[in-house]
Amino acid sequence: MAGAEIRNGHPAGGTKNSDAGDKSMKMDLTMVKRSTTTKRVKTRKITPVPLAKGQLWKMDDKHIEIMEVGKTLTHYRLFQSQKRVPISLGGIAAVQAYLKTNGARLIRKPAVVKAA
Repeated sequence: MAGAEIRNGHPAGGTKNSDAGDKSMKMDLTMVKRSTTTKRVKTRKITPVPLAKGQLWKMDDKHIEIMEVGKTLTHYRLFQSQKRVPISLGGIAAVQAYLKTNGARLIRKPAVVKAA
């Protein structure tokens, strides 16, 4: 058997065993594929409160005042009881997520701007 070829770990004449191994492998892969599929559940998207200039949000020990709101960024002040606080810049989605996770309540609504 010195000149016999070895394929898939079996001598060249033993194709029946290698075919059986291939079929069982295919069966195993389909079983894995079926077990990993899951049903998709519809999730409700909670619409965050839109930020507007002049809003004041209160959390447990902090306040956030919205100074300006752009297309994607917002200027805000985060303070406790300080008098002069620097204005920070952050993404609108990030600020809304921060307000949501910290349980912020809206204290002061934005002033309505009248058209002249």
